[in-house]
Amino acid sequence: MILGTGRAAQARLPSTRLRRTGRRWQILSWRGERAARGVLAALEKRADLVRSKLSTSDEDAAIDHQLTPIEQHLNDCLASLIAGGKSAKYLTNIRQTLRRLFVECRFPVLAEFSRDAVDRWLAAQVKQGMAARTRNIYRGALVTFCNWCVVTGRLISNPFDRVAKADEKCDVRRQRRALTEAELVLLLNVARKRPLLDAMTIHRGKHKGQAKARLRPEVASRLESLDASGP
Repeated sequence: MILGTGRAAQARLPSTRLRRTGRRWQILSWRGERAARGVLAALEKRADLVRSKLSTSDEDAAIDHQLTPIEQHLNDCLASLIAGGKSAKYLTNIRQTLRRLFVECRFPVLAEFSRDAVDRWLAAQVKQGMAARTRNIYRGALVTFCNWCVVTGRLISNPFDRVAKADEKCDVRRQRRALTEAELVLLLNVARKRPLLDAMTIHRGKHKGQAKARLRPEVASRLESLDASGP
């Protein structure tokens, strides 16, 4: 966003142009009326607060980030996570999670953030059968991102920190149970035979995966004795 200080200052976002003349802002063009009018209201409020000296420096600075494309904020956040030592797997997961939320909740910029939109999205996922734990992962990624935005001065507060967590205890997809006696005996037999089977398994060539390897007599004898010593 570009803000001027003269009598005809302008603010610009791709497909959205605002012009300030004196104390008033005017929408010149936009794509997405809700975003344009939301930004216009924020800019007018900013001017009023600055004039009355009720706006803090943090609040004033955060407004400059409201129209920056969300992808730029995401890339900056990921760079911060890389510097913090997060793994490549974590970075991939959080990137995919946040991008899906931003697209499906229609958050092209920070100015579009809406708790209602996230609540509606989560409710839709319940109807589609998404597990409570998975929904909490999406919520957690969004809260983490917004906390980073607050720390870096891009947001004044986190609009999603009070979004309710799903109750994972009430959404058990697979009930755990104790093994039956027959299952326990089978498990012990497989574990006992595993060393011999691993040693005989071929790992290369046309017989890969087959238990056809020839073992030295002493090795075979030792492994067979382990098998025979079981229950």
